[in-house]
Amino acid sequence: MKCSVLHQEKFSDALYSLHEERGRLQKEVHEAEVKRISAEDELLKVDQQHKGLQELISTLKDNKGASKVAEWHAKITDIRLQELKSKREMERMREKVRYLERLVAQHEITVATLEEQQVLAAKDQEQQQIYWEQREMELEKMVEIHEKRSVILMIAQSCVVWNG
Repeated sequence: MKCSVLHQEKFSDALYSLHEERGRLQKEVHEAEVKRISAEDELLKVDQQHKGLQELISTLKDNKGASKVAEWHAKITDIRLQELKSKREMERMREKVRYLERLVAQHEITVATLEEQQVLAAKDQEQQQIYWEQREMELEKMVEIHEKRSVILMIAQSCVVWNG
């Protein structure tokens, strides 16, 4: 029995140690993954810079520097124009979002008002229903009283006819 408990304690300790080791290794794997992604991004950046420098060197060697500079200038101009268009489009979209948000807010207010009116109408209907039920009960009582009076009158008339 003692051996079994001791064996289970050792097993539990080993399992706990393995669990902690696993957590530590997962953390290290995650950190390594983050570093790898960062290194790949840096590699792409350096590669792009290298290509740009290679193109610049080949341009300078070909004596076509002026035409290449003009081509780059045209590309930069196109990129700037595209950026301006994108900024205008983004501003239009922001304005549209603001408009839609205001519209949604107005609709929410309208819905809340309509819900409130619906609740009030339901309450009024319930009160009217209660009133009509009470009125119906009163009228039924009055009919019952009239019926009793009619019966009493009929009995009284029949007594007068018998006596008379």
